[in-house]
Amino acid sequence: MILRYFLLLICLALPLRAAEPTRVLLFGDSHMITTYLPKEDAVTAQLQRALEAQWPGQPVTVQNFARNGEWIARFLLKGGYQAAYTTAKGADIIFIRYGMNDYKRIPAEEYAKHLRAFLDRVQADFLQARIILETSIYFDPAHFSDNAKLNTTLHPYREAIRALAAERGLPVCDIYEASRVATEAGNWDLRIRRMKKNEPRVIDASQDAGRENDMRWFTDSHPNREGVRIAVAAEVALLKTLYPESLPTGGGKQARAAIAPAEFEAALQFPAARLEGKRSASDNDSQP
Repeated sequence: MILRYFLLLICLALPLRAAEPTRVLLFGDSHMITTYLPKEDAVTAQLQRALEAQWPGQPVTVQNFARNGEWIARFLLKGGYQAAYTTAKGADIIFIRYGMNDYKRIPAEEYAKHLRAFLDRVQADFLQARIILETSIYFDPAHFSDNAKLNTTLHPYREAIRALAAERGLPVCDIYEASRVATEAGNWDLRIRRMKKNEPRVIDASQDAGRENDMRWFTDSHPNREGVRIAVAAEVALLKTLYPESLPTGGGKQARAAIAPAEFEAALQFPAARLEGKRSASDNDSQP
């Protein structure tokens, strides 16, 4: 009895080791980083809260490497990925969502090649991570200035995402489908407001009065707080099917030397000079 009591005292005196966190990395464009929203409503904060609520007691860190106006070729050729790799402490789960800027510059066939090259690099650098590809938001025909033509325009890009995921055996978080279902159920208010690119953004419906039938008012493609919530809910629901009990931990990264931009140019088959190509007149992703 005395020995057992003595051992118990020793155990209580030992410092408790903190549980290792689940490391989540996010790659994408302004739809993934949402810097125009209050910090507590942006993707990083909403996802962090949702993961901690779904898996209570499981520490989680979310590192968001998305950039405003970003597309795969520029992220790789301008050093964005290299900076992210250097900063990341490891990864257990990685969400990848590109396309909203890529489509303005390259055809879907070339986008598929770029996504493949990016995925090759990420899979080589984070061997233990669960990688999840994502589609882009759905645009409500009744509340979008292009009368939902963008849904059709982006279709081959979404198909490229799904095809590559099927080929690699990766899960897809179908944000397009999640936001379409929400919209058709009556929850259509998923995007911020702005009539023109150089005008201030309005992140909610506070100035909708009198503009309900003005499609120019609904011209912005970026998700608002509710749009982010729908996407995060889809991400958490998918993760719950993959990890019903607890999230993975312990994912490190494969140490390597810096990669020269020329190597990325070869992998993409895309010379850096093409990055300076003219942007589409409809582009409104270049601003935060």
